[in-house]
Amino acid sequence: MDKLGIKATLYDFLGYVVPGLTFIVGLVAMFVCKECSDISAIAKNFLDVKVGVVASALILIAAYILGHAFASISSFLFEKKGENLSPKKYYEMDPKQVSEKFRTYYEKIFGNGSEIEFRNVIAYSEEKTKAVYDTAFVFLSIYGFSRNTSMALFFVLIANFIVLDYTAWNGWVILGLVLGIIALIHNYFRFREYYVKQIFASLIVPLD
Repeated sequence: MDKLGIKATLYDFLGYVVPGLTFIVGLVAMFVCKECSDISAIAKNFLDVKVGVVASALILIAAYILGHAFASISSFLFEKKGENLSPKKYYEMDPKQVSEKFRTYYEKIFGNGSEIEFRNVIAYSEEKTKAVYDTAFVFLSIYGFSRNTSMALFFVLIANFIVLDYTAWNGWVILGLVLGIIALIHNYFRFREYYVKQIFASLIVPLD
């Protein structure tokens, strides 16, 4: 892929492929395990499914495309609307609020009176403080994975009620999906906070 000028990143895998695969695996589990009564039965039936090399490649491509779809939906819900839904301690980490704490550092770099733009700080971090940016990118990948995978699990849950009778899966499986969604949403806000803090920290890192 490098020869084509295309570089895969950690975010491509965690943020797109994994959520897409999660949804595909969830759907397959539903159709091959309509009468499964517990998680062990689901796992046993699922492992019996045989997939060839070509099919595996097509599944990965489909997962990547689905991952982008989940990313678009979850970005709208969490990035655009999330401030009204998240606990106060999380949305206090909004870049606009954090940036006020770093205004002095920001103006030293971008000039007095400059309007604070988070994208400017990201670009500065990537260009001037690579070690800081690389750590921030890991946080970004994890929070993207958490946000998008929570959306994938939500659609698996919805599909379960549409495709199957709501009692087809053991209640513990349904509960597991719900708890997984909640845990991933919590993880999203937590690592988003880490990401924002890390990016702004690049403004105070001494340059050689």
